[in-house]
Amino acid sequence: MEAQAKQDKDALRNAQAQLKQARAAVSRAEIELGAVTADGIVAKVAEAHANLDQARWNLAQTSITASSDGYVTNLALAFGQRVTSFPIAPTMVFAETSEKTLVVNIQQIYMRHLKPGQEVEIALKTKPGEIMTGKVRLVAEIAPQGQAMVSGTVYTAGQIQAEPFVARIDLDDPALLEALPPGAVRTAAIYTEAVKPTHIIRRVMIRMQSIMNYVIPAALKKPRRSIDRRGFYFSASVASQS
Repeated sequence: MEAQAKQDKDALRNAQAQLKQARAAVSRAEIELGAVTADGIVAKVAEAHANLDQARWNLAQTSITASSDGYVTNLALAFGQRVTSFPIAPTMVFAETSEKTLVVNIQQIYMRHLKPGQEVEIALKTKPGEIMTGKVRLVAEIAPQGQAMVSGTVYTAGQIQAEPFVARIDLDDPALLEALPPGAVRTAAIYTEAVKPTHIIRRVMIRMQSIMNYVIPAALKKPRRSIDRRGFYFSASVASQS
């Protein structure tokens, strides 16, 4: 009888404790339901609406829309894969095709001879035997070594190299540029005011190289960027412009 009475007392105490916890939970719920925002909306309801809006926004961000014409390459992303919210690494590669530009690397020693409007001839690796013509549009007078990263530490001087500058070329026939893939490599001859009588030699040489492109791949041929009193000779490439 005594053992049974003890069990009953323990059960009573447990029930009373549970009742106390339940009343505390009711009190907290009443307080939360009684709390309202400045607009008169119940705080708990407002929080639920905010969470719902955030979830809808997160879902909308999973749909990626391109900002211009182009295509995605090297796509390995599949449904169900998780990507980070921060731009730590891209999840796909987007190649923009809305606008392209033809650029030429210019060694610093030749910068003094270049001016906008000078004639340019280009031999294409992708189109052997053909010569494209154009004009120098502008020269970007800044090289990679002229840009410093903000790090909050003292700049560490390294080996200084004469990095090339970049000139932009406008083709006489803009339609030709649209047919060229971004990243296509070619060689350009810029005819400056220096040593004009020898320009004819350079014209012959670039046409010879254009024909040799039929049989010599780029991997076996070093880019020529030299001046030998016959005009300037540079490497060129096509790039997408954002």
